[in-house]
Amino acid sequence: MKLYTYPIKIEREGRKYYAYSEDFPGVYGLGKTIEAAKTSILQAMRMLTPGPAPPPGAGKSRCSN
Repeated sequence: MKLYTYPIKIEREGRKYYAYSEDFPGVYGLGKTIEAAKTSILQAMRMLTPGPAPPPGAGKSRCSN
């Protein structure tokens, strides 16, 4: 089984932390702590990908001008 690493960004909004990843558009995590936000987004990512997850960068849109 191949494992991938995805970058996750966590930002503070008021008293909560908000997590997201550009590789999983529309998938977010929220928590009272950084660790809770991280756990939340990881659960969401696992629910979204019942099979093997796409390789990092696969979710980024590519525009050509």
